[in-house]
Amino acid sequence: MTDNSEPDYTAEAVAERWPDRDALVGDIRKYGDSRARNAARAARDALEITKAELDRVRDQLARKTTVESIERNLSFAWLRAQNVRRCEDVFYKLKDWSPTDWACAMAGEAGELCNVIKKLRRLDGADFKEDTPARRDQLTDEAAKELADTVTYADLLAARLGIDLGRAVIDKFNAVSLKRGSSFKL
Repeated sequence: MTDNSEPDYTAEAVAERWPDRDALVGDIRKYGDSRARNAARAARDALEITKAELDRVRDQLARKTTVESIERNLSFAWLRAQNVRRCEDVFYKLKDWSPTDWACAMAGEAGELCNVIKKLRRLDGADFKEDTPARRDQLTDEAAKELADTVTYADLLAARLGIDLGRAVIDKFNAVSLKRGSSFKL
C-alpha cells in the first residue's frame, strides 16, 4: 500500500493494521475525516473501542471537527511531531539552537508564568474592587498560556537532547511513586 492509498477497513485488516488505539488515531489523522468514519466502525470490534468512545468520535465527525480534535488527549508523540515541524518551518532548525538556548527559552516562559501566579496571589489580599472573578479568570487564562509555552519549550529542549519526554515523565513519575510508596503509576 502506498502512503496515499486508503487502507482496507475489513475487521481482519483493521486488527492487523491497527494493533492499538494510537495507531488507529494516527491513521485517522493521516487519511482524514472522510475515512475516519469507516475506520472507527471497523475498529470497534477489532480494537474493543467502547460504544461511548465510538459515539464520541462520530459526534465530533458529525460536527465537522478537525481530525486533530478527534483525539483530545494530547500525547507527547503528537506534540513532538508537530512542535519540531512548526519550529523548523517558521522559527529555527532544532539544532541551530544549543540545549542552553532551549533551556533559557523554557526558563523565560516559566518566569512569565511565575509573574502571572504572583499577580494571582496578590489578589488574595486585595480589596473587592481589584479581586473580581473577571480578573481572576483573566490571570488564570494567562497562566494557562504561559504553562503551554513552558511545556512547548521543554519538549523542544528534550528533542534537542534526544530525550523521549513521554518516557522520561513516565519513568520519573513511577520512580517517585515507588519511593513514596504510592500505588499510582503511569
